This record gives sequence, structure tokens and C-alpha cells, in this order.
Amino acid sequence: MCKMASFIVTRDKGYRSLMTDSHADIIKGFGLGALDADTSNVDLVRIEIAPEESYYTLPLAEWQFRTGQDLLPDWYDPTDAEKRCRIALERWAERKVLRNTHDVSAGNFIAIGNASVQAGGNANVWALDNASVQAWNNATIIQWSSASTAMLIPGSRAVLVDRSKTPVSCIVAI
Repeated sequence: MCKMASFIVTRDKGYRSLMTDSHADIIKGFGLGALDADTSNVDLVRIEIAPEESYYTLPLAEWQFRTGQDLLPDWYDPTDAEKRCRIALERWAERKVLRNTHDVSAGNFIAIGNASVQAGGNANVWALDNASVQAWNNATIIQWSSASTAMLIPGSRAVLVDRSKTPVSCIVAI
């Protein structure tokens, strides 16, 4: 699990992070560990809303809602949770799905269309469509489309994972 976009729902609130899509990191970051400590009495729910087959260019309304655990609290209502998470998904996408020119330095992002992205620090960018991404420092580019352009700055420790071809290749700028 833990695909973009991940959420945690409690009885009265929803949580998401702009830095990570790891449920464990969201739980830790918001101090929700006590709600998840007793496996016989779970009081939070892990949720993802993501497109089928990682087609992040699909409209958000077509992304699939999934509950990511078997044991659910008595109060959990999937219809209400989906409604709350879809509202948060709109705000999440405004920050995480890049369509124009952007400079990013930390977190996970999806570059689509003709986006032009400068990625530094610890940013991770998925390059789709005709997106162009340049990476330095510890940034990672995951290239999903052969039409996208990825460039690593030499000596920067940036990483390119090219998933547009088989076999998948990995290049490190050293």
C-alpha cells in the first residue's frame, strides 16, 4: 500500500502529509501512535486514493478509494471517509501534481503534461507525459514515459530510475 495519495482517518478528523505518503510516517508525524497501538482495538483507518495502474494523469474523480487494513473500528463509515478524503485529495493534488514550472526540494511529486521541474534536496519526482525534470543533491526522478526528459546534475548524488523501458534502469550522478 502507501501509494500517492495516502490518508489517515480517525473518528473525527482526517490527516495527510505533504512530505510523505507512508501511513506509518503520517501516524508518527501527527502523534497518532496510541490510536494504533492495540491491534484488537484500532481507532484509525489507513486510506489511499490512487488511480488504477498508476495513471496519475486521470481526473481525480476517477482515482480509486481504498481502505488499507482488515480490522476496522466500529465507528468507521467508508462513504463518509471517502467524502472527507476526496476533499483533502483536491488540496493534496494542488501541491503534489505539478503541471507548470516548479522548484521542489522535499517530498513526493508527480510531474505531468508539459511540466518543467527543478528537483533538489530530497525531492522525489515521477515524470509522466512530456514532463521535464532536472535533479541534483539527493533528488530522485522516476521516469514513467519515454516522452519525458530527465537530467541529472553530475556529482550531485541524484538518482534516475527509468521505468519507461524494459528492463528498468537506474542511473546515479556521481
